[in-house]
Amino acid sequence: MDIENIISVDALYDSMAKCSQGVKWKGTVAYYRHHWPDELEKLSAQLHDGTYKERKAKFFTITEPKRREIMSIHFRDRIYQRSLNDVAIYPQTSKSFIADNFACQKGKGTDAARDRLKEFLHRYYRKHGTEGYALKIDIKGYYPNMKHNFAESMLRGYLDDETYQLAQKVLAHLP
Repeated sequence: MDIENIISVDALYDSMAKCSQGVKWKGTVAYYRHHWPDELEKLSAQLHDGTYKERKAKFFTITEPKRREIMSIHFRDRIYQRSLNDVAIYPQTSKSFIADNFACQKGKGTDAARDRLKEFLHRYYRKHGTEGYALKIDIKGYYPNMKHNFAESMLRGYLDDETYQLAQKVLAHLP
């Protein structure tokens, strides 16, 4: 993995374009997009010379459709994290995903997930008819309460040394 593919201005620009989809109206996003040549050059230089520091995340609570604790990271930090994920982490880890994992994967959107669910439901119906149940669950606090050291050790098994070191720096700033 070549670090330049993650932290070059071109790579960061691609990530900025993806990160700004659907949120261009937000003030910080609009500012960053308006000043992108200077901002991305500055971010790339900080990443190259090791002076990059993540900004403090903001925490808040939403109550609709249900109560959730939200952590919001600065747009600049999101750009770097997206580049790191898209260029290095995702390509190295996605080969290990099960075929029925549709979460945030290229070529596997909601339509593909819906088609796969229909396939499973048809298979079940052919075997069992209308007898049976479906369980829909949401595990409260899954991410904040998971054992992060276990997740990091699992991630270590899939990433090359350089990518893992970069990911460690990002993970160190998460609660």
